[in-house]
Amino acid sequence: IVTVPMWQNNLKPYLTDLQISNRKSYFNNEFLGAVAQASPYFEDSKVLPLVIRQVVNFANEKVFANKYESYVNRLFDTTYTDEALMHDFAYIDDVIGKIIETGYLETGINYANLYPYVDLLDMFFALEYTNGMEAIILPAIQRRVSVISKYVIDYDKVTDWNDESQKLMDIANVFALLSEKAPFDTLSTSDIQKLEVQALFIDVIRETSESVLGQQLLPLAYEDHFESKLGSDEFQNLIDFDDPNFTPEMWADEFAKIFDAYNLLVANGFGSGTKFTMTLDETIELMEALFGTEADPSLGISAVVKDPKYWVVKMVEYEAIELTDGAEANITGERDWSKEPYKIM
Repeated sequence: IVTVPMWQNNLKPYLTDLQISNRKSYFNNEFLGAVAQASPYFEDSKVLPLVIRQVVNFANEKVFANKYESYVNRLFDTTYTDEALMHDFAYIDDVIGKIIETGYLETGINYANLYPYVDLLDMFFALEYTNGMEAIILPAIQRRVSVISKYVIDYDKVTDWNDESQKLMDIANVFALLSEKAPFDTLSTSDIQKLEVQALFIDVIRETSESVLGQQLLPLAYEDHFESKLGSDEFQNLIDFDDPNFTPEMWADEFAKIFDAYNLLVANGFGSGTKFTMTLDETIELMEALFGTEADPSLGISAVVKDPKYWVVKMVEYEAIELTDGAEANITGERDWSKEPYKIM
C-alpha cells in the first residue's frame, strides 16, 4: 500500500528521538519538514485513517491525560469520514511548509511578515476537520498570539462560521499589509503619523467592524496597542467605544475624521506642551475637524461632540483661540458646553 523505504528514508533519522510527551521533539522545523516530505507517500493509504485515530487517541489518554478530548472526539465523529480525513491529510505538506516559512518555531511571530499566517488561516478554514470546531480551536490559537493573547473573546457569538471565516480572511489580508508597513508588536508614534499607515489602519477597521470577532477585538487592541502610541495621553478622549450609539458601522468613517484632526493637532505641537501658533483660518479648520458645525455636528468626532468641554479647554490652554492681550478665558463658569465650540467659531 505504501512505498515503505521512501517514507522511512525521510522520517527514520527523527523517529529514534521522538517522545510524544516532549513537544520539542516534534514541534521543530527538522521533524516537521521530514513529515511533510513523507506525507505524499501515504495519501492513497486505506489504513491511515484508522492508524491516525488510534495513535491520537492513545496519546491523548496515556500521555496527555485526556487534555485534548474535544479534538479527539472530532476524529471519531461519524460526520468526519475517512474520506474527509484523507482530504485533510493532503494539506499536511502545505501546512507544514507554511509553518516552517513563518519561522514561528524558532523565533516566534514575525509581525513584519504575516503573509504565511494568512495562508495558514485560509487552509484552516478549508479543512473538513475544523468545520464546527472553530470556537474550540481559534481560542487556542489566540493564546499563542502575543498581542491579543490576554483578551477575553466570546467565540460563541458567531452563528455563521461560513460568513465569519470570509470576514476573518478579509481582516487578515489587510492587517498583513498594515503590519508589513508598521509591525504591530513594535508600533510607534512615528508609524501612526504616516499617512500610508493611517489609510491602512482605516482599511483594517472597516473590515474588522463587519466581523463578530473583530468587533470584540478592535476596542481592546486600540486601547492596548494604539491609543498609547498617539504621542500623548491628551489624545485619550478622541474615541469612546463604550458609547452604545457609536456602532461598528460608524467606526471606519470615524477614524478617518479622527486622523484628519489628529494630523492637524500633531502639526501644531499638541501634546508637546508648546503653544499653538495658528492663523484664524487654521483654528477654524481644526475646530471644525473636532466639533463639526452647528448645523451638522456629525461632521466632527463623535466622542468630542458628546463631551466638548475637554477639547474647548484644550483649545484655550494651547492658545488656539487667540485672546486680546491681557485677557483671560473663563473656563470654569456654568454654560451650555454643547454650544460653546460653535459660538467660538
